Parts: sequence; structure tokens; C-alpha cells
Amino acid sequence: MIDRLQGFFGFTRTPFGRDLAPSMLHRHTSHGEAVARIGWCVVERRIGVITGEVGAGKTVAVRAALAALDQRIGLRYAMPPMTAEETTSYLRHHLQLAGRSDPLFSDDAASLIHQTSRGYPRAVNNLALQALVAAFATDKTIVDESSTRAAVAEVTAE
Repeated sequence: MIDRLQGFFGFTRTPFGRDLAPSMLHRHTSHGEAVARIGWCVVERRIGVITGEVGAGKTVAVRAALAALDQRIGLRYAMPPMTAEETTSYLRHHLQLAGRSDPLFSDDAASLIHQTSRGYPRAVNNLALQALVAAFATDKTIVDESSTRAAVAEVTAE
């Protein structure tokens, strides 16, 4: 199914996957802040605690700035979610990594993904991938709001 989806949209790799090299990571505001704080901990030989919702990107931030540990916590930083603009940029970034340079998601679709995910990258990934599947299943070349609503229903169903 994923191979057919990739072929349908002309991707060179699956977008929104977890197998990105650190150099391929999307850098949004809170991610940059977390990486900077981790870097400070390394320089100062301090322990820092990065907190945030599940899927906010804490692990990604740590992978991007592997830190040495010390006996004390030197700072705390709670990672906020991405803004709507950062979510749209995040979607485009992942699509570009997969070989698409055009805006595959309509503005309404990107907005709904942001609203539903609350800007947390893991939730954005899950919704975006399901929206791609929904668009593919209905032979749409653009991920529109109706495909995204189908994805929301799928992802949030209990």
C-alpha cells in the first residue's frame, strides 16, 4: 500500500516517517529552542530536562543535540507545540524530503491538521499520512479538507 501511495504521489521516500537523519529534521521554533538549551547543558556540563506532550518532538531534539550528563539539572524547558505556520512549513518540509516541491495539502487541509494535532509533530505525522491514504483511496491528486476529515475520523476513532 505504501509503495503504491509513494508511486501515486511521486514520492522518493515515505513522508512523515521516523527514520530521518538529524540533518533532515524540520527546525521549528520550539525545536530550535530545545536544541539550544541542550547545547547549553553540554557546554556547561549540566543536566537539563526537556518536557512536552507526547509527540512534541522531545526525542528528535535530543537526537539533534546528544548531551553529556552531569549530576544536576541546570534548566527546565517545556516544548510548546508548533504554530499553524510552522505546521504548514513542517508538512512542506516532509513532502520535499519525499520528492514533492508543490503544496500537496490544501490550506484547509493543513489548517485542519494543525487544529486537530494541536501542533504536535507526531500527531501531524499520523494525520498527514492518513490524509494521504484517504486522498489516494479516492484518487485525488491533492489532499483536501474532505480527505483530511476522513483522516481525523480514522485517527481519533476509539
